[in-house]
Amino acid sequence: MITMHPVKSSNVDAIGFDDETNELHVLYKNGGHYVYEGVAKSIHDNVLAADSIGGFLAANIKHKFKWRKLRNEAEGKSS
Repeated sequence: MITMHPVKSSNVDAIGFDDETNELHVLYKNGGHYVYEGVAKSIHDNVLAADSIGGFLAANIKHKFKWRKLRNEAEGKSS
């Protein structure tokens, strides 16, 4: 299981990273859980260090990496 780290952000609750698959997990405050594929560990580290996590994700992750959405946490446990 991926360890999710709580972050200070107006849109994001937590960030996690799978070293084996190079997948970045992002849990948004609306309950959406997205997985971005092929993300380097250094990019994960940069997300956590960013002044604006949402801004960093928008500029460097979204629309640049293949992604999939897991079930909303509000709908039940993610699979």
